[in-house]
Amino acid sequence: MEYLHYFLHATVALVAMVNPLEAAQFFPTFTQGATAAQSRQAALKATFYAFTILTVSALAGRYILMAFGISTSAFQAAGGLVIMTVGFRMLWGEAQTAKEPSAANVNPAESVGLLVPFVMPIVTGPGAITTAITLTTRDEGWMNLLLVLGAILLNAVILWFSLRASVVMEKWLSVRAQKLISRFMGLILLAIGAQMAMSGVRTFFVDRL
Repeated sequence: MEYLHYFLHATVALVAMVNPLEAAQFFPTFTQGATAAQSRQAALKATFYAFTILTVSALAGRYILMAFGISTSAFQAAGGLVIMTVGFRMLWGEAQTAKEPSAANVNPAESVGLLVPFVMPIVTGPGAITTAITLTTRDEGWMNLLLVLGAILLNAVILWFSLRASVVMEKWLSVRAQKLISRFMGLILLAIGAQMAMSGVRTFFVDRL
């Protein structure tokens, strides 16, 4: 039961940070002039790259922290604060300039290729990467890592469906509905970040007693 709880916890945290609904809003901008087949291929590539970035972050995060001499509890506390900040901004509907691409600067030929501006930083920005690393710092066991990787995989599936259905979602979801969903996810993210930060602070001081 504990494993299921943490798997859901990790999944919700990543969904809130990656925000597939927001990604789906921007996706058509990066595939303007592309055929249906090219759009499907672009959605698959974007999902694969996002999955790869988050997976590498989760796998290598602990070793990066060790290289810089940062304790996992300290990073968990700092990561929680970062997640809280993003959640607070989403809750109050503040614009995230890093996630607002300019359609005028988009090259349709490149849009169906690597989609680098879309995947990074729109889908997997610093917040999503920090979340992936922070989630792996709860426990050093393999089960914790597997749960996080499973959550990343599930997020990739959700992202892929969202990108494939971007045109339909844009048609059926009003701007107001999208904002309400974004703010709700911001509240969830704020709570998850607070829990991570407090857990990191508690562990940090307990380890030094």
